[in-house]
Amino acid sequence: MLKMSLIAATACVVLAGCEVEEVEQQPAATAPEYYPCRKVPEALKTADALLRNPSRLSANERAYWYSRQDRLVKRAWDCKG
Repeated sequence: MLKMSLIAATACVVLAGCEVEEVEQQPAATAPEYYPCRKVPEALKTADALLRNPSRLSANERAYWYSRQDRLVKRAWDCKG
């Protein structure tokens, strides 16, 4: 009986130690100045959607997205030229 409990406890410890945490890695954001022209419209849509309701964003996030949107618009003009 003690041997079975010991084996069960050991199995639990081994299994618990082998759990793998899956952490999603977000890709690093590409600066708008280097964004591929074909991806600029989709990036602008994302920025526009987030800025339609800026009250949901913190002040830092709002500043980031306004700056990013402005830079994406400039990139879109560069791509048209």
